[in-house]
Amino acid sequence: MRVGLGREGTVTHPTLELQVDLKSTCNDGSVRIGEAAARLGVATHVLRHWEDERVVIPLRSSSGHRDYAEEHLQRLRIVKSCQRLGLSLPEIRQILHRDEPGRVAVIDRRVGEIRRLRAELDMAERFLGHVRECRHDFITRCTECSAYAGTRGEIGSDA
Repeated sequence: MRVGLGREGTVTHPTLELQVDLKSTCNDGSVRIGEAAARLGVATHVLRHWEDERVVIPLRSSSGHRDYAEEHLQRLRIVKSCQRLGLSLPEIRQILHRDEPGRVAVIDRRVGEIRRLRAELDMAERFLGHVRECRHDFITRCTECSAYAGTRGEIGSDA
């Protein structure tokens, strides 16, 4: 808003200058929550939730708007990647900082789960490869097919 003197010393009325595109981008290169969410392909409420969970806490402008710098955006990308790996927000919060207690245990636990899943998928692939070539009329008559089903089909089975 500008207030000034007009011609002949008269006071001019305040005027506003409209600046466009300030909603999403800030002068320092950071972006507001809507733009950050759009770049990540998530809803704004997701970023608010991640902030509530203290996973990624953006800066605040003087007017209280959330400002996401490039470092915040990179952290948000890492959070999405960690979620794809099956990590929960508390686990992600734990592994984001190198000195966080229990960090290594969380990582080791997830790596173990990934290895278990990989072994299970390898076994499933071998089973389906055999089923495709199986010469039995019914796969229930095949000892190899039945062996796979015996290790997978019971409630409470850890195999």
